[in-house]
Amino acid sequence: MGFMLTATDIINLFGGAPIIASGLNLERTSVYKWTYPKNKGGSGDRVPLKWAGPIINLAKARGITLGYEDVIPGEGDA
Repeated sequence: MGFMLTATDIINLFGGAPIIASGLNLERTSVYKWTYPKNKGGSGDRVPLKWAGPIINLAKARGITLGYEDVIPGEGDA
C-alpha cells in the first residue's frame, strides 16, 4: 500500500477486530482500543508499535498486502 493507515483502516482490511484479536491472541476490546483517542485509553487510531510486526505477519498469512510503511508512521505521517 505504501502509506500510513489508521487502526480503523487496518481493522477493516482484515474484516473486523475479532479476526485480528483471534490471530494475535488478544481480546477483541484490546484491538478496538487501538481506535480510541489516547485520552480515552486508546492508541489514537494507530496500531501500537509492539503489534506492528505481528499484524504484518498476520496479514501475510491471510494474503493481505500490508507493510511496515502502512503501520508505522514515517515522514509526513501524523
